[in-house]
Amino acid sequence: MHEIYHDGILGEVSAYIYTIEFQKRTLPHAHVVVILKEPWKLKSPEDVDRIIRATWPDPVTEPALFETV
Repeated sequence: MHEIYHDGILGEVSAYIYTIEFQKRTLPHAHVVVILKEPWKLKSPEDVDRIIRATWPDPVTEPALFETV
């Protein structure tokens, strides 16, 4: 969270809000909304796909990222 808000890894942050949920028998998890300043705003699905993905990194082509995950 610190890297997003203060270090600006996604761009300069204009505003943010988050909540952390604690449920029975599961790990806590966060719901986060981040609003970025221009020109870092994500305005299209392609912009989102460029920085967020929902697939495992390839261990052959991205070994450091694979180990991190």
